[in-house]
Amino acid sequence: MLTRRSICKILILVILVTSYYISKPVIAKSDLSESNWSGSQECQFIAPDEWRGRTLSWDGSCQAGRAHGQGVLRAYKKGETTLLFLGDMRNGELSWGVIKDEGYIAGRFNQGKLLPNSDRNVIIKAFDKASAAATAYGQRLQKAGNVSSSKFYMKLAHGLEQQMD
Repeated sequence: MLTRRSICKILILVILVTSYYISKPVIAKSDLSESNWSGSQECQFIAPDEWRGRTLSWDGSCQAGRAHGQGVLRAYKKGETTLLFLGDMRNGELSWGVIKDEGYIAGRFNQGKLLPNSDRNVIIKAFDKASAAATAYGQRLQKAGNVSSSKFYMKLAHGLEQQMD
């Protein structure tokens, strides 16, 4: 027997899933033109539009010439805050994770844009993926002998973990 609370949970889930699919942007071929890709020939990616004019760097895995999997995307510009995406890329595009500038933008992404979602579990998963990416990057930096940068990313990973406590 369904309780009133169970019915409400089911309705909320249906609304969230429906709103996700209705609001999901369609990727048009023109949006993925060669001019939008950054990175090396071996590992290309598309950064958010707002990051144009910055020096971009992806440190993470690649598949079939595209950033794919866990990693850190950094956007530098002299005199400005370094922007970070920490999380997962899929086929060269932001997928799950967190953009860090003055604050945090967390969740699932499509074409460099955050997909609308108010589900706490999506936000938690995004912070978990970001924390894992920051930890892995910090460990790679430690192995390479870059102690100060390693400490920065390990501290960032801990801060990302704490966001949803």
